[in-house]
Amino acid sequence: MNLIVFPYDCDNYYFRPDTTMVHEARDFYCPDIITVLEAAPCICIRICKSGKAISERFAGRYYDAVGFGVTLYAGNILAEGGLFALTRSTSFDATTVIPIPLKPAESLQELCPDITKDYIGIKMAEISRNTLLRIGDMLIFELAPRSIVDKSLPFTLEWRGQRLFSFNIC
Repeated sequence: MNLIVFPYDCDNYYFRPDTTMVHEARDFYCPDIITVLEAAPCICIRICKSGKAISERFAGRYYDAVGFGVTLYAGNILAEGGLFALTRSTSFDATTVIPIPLKPAESLQELCPDITKDYIGIKMAEISRNTLLRIGDMLIFELAPRSIVDKSLPFTLEWRGQRLFSFNIC
């Protein structure tokens, strides 16, 4: 399974290991090596049909569900810079939280008007030129810049005044 992340305000994307994904907002056991934990809210799109070189206009046929989630980063590792800083800071288990059940794809505009079907089509065409999209893959669009998380408090994801989910950081 591919977890393809589009960072906020960035034209590029990167892949996270599938071991980072959890489907419920459960306690996150933060490894000691992470001294600065950062989080970004995101909207997640689930791929329901395999495809390569997908045309923008047919992209809607390739996803069936959407939902909110959060991507967690080891901010201290990311700040080190270097060739592998992003990979090292995003590869910790349980750092991609995408609670299920997801909502039908038709509810995308209601959930997040900022991410349009046309935009998803452009991004799916871009990715599928190089990478086969498979059933179960997730496109993850970060909705805001990363922010530092207070590890002594429960993490709560809110979007547009609505509380979506919460979990403890241990």
